[in-house]
This record gives sequence, C-alpha cells and structure tokens, in this order.
Amino acid sequence: MILGLTTLSFLIASSMAETVKVETPDVPKPNVPKVSAPKVEAPKVDAPKVETPSIPHLDGTSGESKSTGIAGPFLFGPQLSVLLFPSVGIDTKLYKVVGLSFEYAYIPTIQIPTYGVGVGYNNVSLKLKAYPFRGAFYLGVAYGIRNLVGSKTDSLSVSGVSTSVTVSSSVRTLYWGPHLGWKWVRASGFFMGMELGVELPISVSTATPTTSPAIDSSTPGFSNLQSQVTSGVTTLGNQLGNIPFPMVTLLQFGYLF
Repeated sequence: MILGLTTLSFLIASSMAETVKVETPDVPKPNVPKVSAPKVEAPKVDAPKVETPSIPHLDGTSGESKSTGIAGPFLFGPQLSVLLFPSVGIDTKLYKVVGLSFEYAYIPTIQIPTYGVGVGYNNVSLKLKAYPFRGAFYLGVAYGIRNLVGSKTDSLSVSGVSTSVTVSSSVRTLYWGPHLGWKWVRASGFFMGMELGVELPISVSTATPTTSPAIDSSTPGFSNLQSQVTSGVTTLGNQLGNIPFPMVTLLQFGYLF
C-alpha cells in the first residue's frame, strides 16, 4: 500500500515539473568599449653610411681611369718625359690592354775636353706595351736608334781667307729594350707614369764625317781637324754604343683624348 502511494506521488510530481516552465530573464551583456593598445612606432634610425674605400688593383691603382675617349676605346695623346732623359712623344692605349708609343729624346751638344769635341745625343724609339691587369702596370719592348753626334769647329785658311769650318761625325746604335712601367690615367685623361728598362745593342755603325762649308781636303789643317773629330766620336761612340744603356724615366706626364 505504501509502495503504491509513493509511486503515485512520484508520477504526479514529474508531471507538474514538466507543466511548470520557469523562464530565466535575459540579462543584457554590458557594452564594454574595445580599447586598442596604442600603436607605438619605433623611431626610424638610418644606419650610418660607411664609405667603402676603393680596393686597389693588383698593380696599385684604384680603378678610376679613363677607358673611352673621342675615338672610343682607342686613347691617344701627347706625353712629356723628364728625369732622367727628357723626351717628347705620342702615347696610345686600346681597350686598356695594349698600347703603342713613339718617343724622341734629345740632349744638346756639350763639350767633352777629353776627346776634344762637342757631343750631342738623340734617341728615337717605338714601344709596344701590354697591360696584364688592365690598370697602370705594363710590360713592354722597345725598338730604337740612338745617335751620338760629335763635332768641332775650327778656323782654317781657305784660299787665303780665314773660314770657320765644322766637321761632324756620328755613331748610330740599333737596340731593343725590354722594360716595365706604370701609367696612372685619371678619369679626366691626364696621366703620370714612370718606366724602367734597358737598351740592348743590336748593331753599331759610324757615319762618314761631314764638313760645313764643304772645302777641299787639301786645305791646311783640315786633315787634322777631321781626324780629331773622327777619332773622338768613334772612340766615345763605340764605348757607349756597345754596352747596355739604362732606360729610365722617373717622371712622365701627358693627356689621353
């Protein structure tokens, strides 16, 4: 009996729980404003500009050299050399790889009492150069002619008239010359350089003496004058012409167009 009442009470309670619906009121969500974190921009700091020094080429140049001119890659222009033997010439350069130059050196006549004559010197050469590093340094070979010219002037009686007579003679030496050097060419075209080498004799020859004005060989004193010039020039010329001669230019400058 008691079990039946308990069961009945449970069924009635369950039915009432399903019938009564408890509604929970909606609680509005608080409207919290969205706060963004302030954007902090880091100040822009430029890295210090570091200038990289120009790295020298293998030949000691900085690479700032003229490569083209009015004739494209073919550069040419005048040059002047001083210290040791003064000379003038024309220098050329192609593609910064090969060059060709023509030079003329001259030393005016100086008196050499030992030989009793005045002696002058001139040298004409053609030089081929190669620039292995496309910079200032080059290797070259020269072919040239150097002349030792001697003369003496004396007063002789020509047909009873005192006449100033000059007898001249020269010794010519053909040579070839290996050399090396440096030619620093700026972007503007101006250049400076120096050169070291040696002139190696190929052959030596003595020229026939000349007389100014032309007089008869029987003129008194002429034979002695001619002999003195020939002997002095030949002796000195053979001494200098048959030995290696220094090819030294300590300062050279010019301009390449």
